Amino acid sequence: MHSTEEDDVVGQMGNIDLVEIPAWTKAFMNPLPLGYRLTVDYVIMQLTKAVHFGQYFLPSGFHHLEELRPTVCLVWADISALHLGRLACLNFAHLPKGMSSFNAKLAGNVCLPLMKHSRENTLCRGLQNCVCKLDKDFRNLAMPEISKFLTQLAIEIDVKYLPKKGKFWSNFHFRNRLDIIVEKWGGNDEVLRAPQFRALTNLRKFSSKSYHRNVNDCEVQNGANIILQELLNSAINLEEIDINADFCPNLSPCKKLRILIYESIWKPSISVDGLAIYRMLEACSNSLVQLTLSGHYKPNNLAQIPKYSAPNLTHLILNGNNVNRFLGCPDVAHLPKLAHLKICAVREDLVWKMFQNCSPSHEGITSFDIKCHHSDVEDVQGAAKIVKLFPSVTEFKMTLISSLSNFERLREMLNSFRDWSLAKGLQNTTLHFKVGRMPELSDRLRDALISCGSMRHISMAGITMNEETKGNLRGLIAEKGLPISL
Repeated sequence: MHSTEEDDVVGQMGNIDLVEIPAWTKAFMNPLPLGYRLTVDYVIMQLTKAVHFGQYFLPSGFHHLEELRPTVCLVWADISALHLGRLACLNFAHLPKGMSSFNAKLAGNVCLPLMKHSRENTLCRGLQNCVCKLDKDFRNLAMPEISKFLTQLAIEIDVKYLPKKGKFWSNFHFRNRLDIIVEKWGGNDEVLRAPQFRALTNLRKFSSKSYHRNVNDCEVQNGANIILQELLNSAINLEEIDINADFCPNLSPCKKLRILIYESIWKPSISVDGLAIYRMLEACSNSLVQLTLSGHYKPNNLAQIPKYSAPNLTHLILNGNNVNRFLGCPDVAHLPKLAHLKICAVREDLVWKMFQNCSPSHEGITSFDIKCHHSDVEDVQGAAKIVKLFPSVTEFKMTLISSLSNFERLREMLNSFRDWSLAKGLQNTTLHFKVGRMPELSDRLRDALISCGSMRHISMAGITMNEETKGNLRGLIAEKGLPISL
């Protein structure tokens, strides 16, 4: 086969990622006919320079494009479509008018809204006139090739638009949007059987957010749960999952899962099977590196739940006053690589109450972030126990979400953390005031702020003050060079 100079130039580029040039994206949507093929030696050479020399292409490449024929080389889509597919997120909702073709390589990152956004009101004007309902043009473009290039997928679900238990998929208004990943729904007489998904072997990141919109019937979530579980079954190479749900999906097909963010949307009054949550986490415990659990449910069967073990977990975030009770206190035996722990509690959770039954210590945790209420007396002892539980902490953040009545007790509690030796220098300390009022800049407050000049930063964005006080404070900040922001 004869090799032309053009082939040699293209071959030199290999698999190099080209710089982002949005001006050419329209050409990807509608490929040029063969009659417009042109000699692309100079253009390709300039693109190669753009990769290696960055800004050199802007003054050089575009300056000479006027001398060329006003077309785009046919190889551009093959060279750059995958790159742009990683950079952009495509929202599959409505089709642009006049689109007759679509390069599947551009669909590396896709969002599928199974809901009616406010911005769609002018088009849909109620579901009875919804233009999204089984659009034939959309189905023609939703070719199976898209599933082969899909690496990131986000689904937004308004569950009131999905069929209830005992209903049919044909009643699903936004079914056509899932055709890029669903191969077969079944006949109209088949009652909510699991659809057959395409193999999503390249999908690495998946997120799903459900919105109830004041729907009280718990069965209405059934259709969303089926879609979510079947998608997970088809994406065996997933590395990151971020979902909220009112059930515990089976994660056993996801053997490569590294990051799991799971938020329960059960009501706080509902008693949840703790063993079901444990089985969900245990299915991927060997591969997990980061785990975030959120929710305010009440797990039952706590006495029957084994201690959770994840040998490779390094980051653990617990959001909700009942979630931290479910996992218990981390220890080296079950979470040997855990280094970063964050606990966000609400309602009745106090520092001392959260850790009163914890043992033994975990020497591997170096970063600890806690958000909780504050109790004057008990938290002095509670803070001292935290230091013993996590003796190796070098980075510490505490957020108190209750009003303080006794600052002396707060000082005593903070003194309990002195064994961590975090106060060797204020250059690593940041102070945030999110709520408060400053009636005036008194001499005492002025001296206190000046004494904080060696701190890394002080944020007073949440402090309310009149214009005179704010002006005086800004003058002090400028005069003394204080690290304070308003």
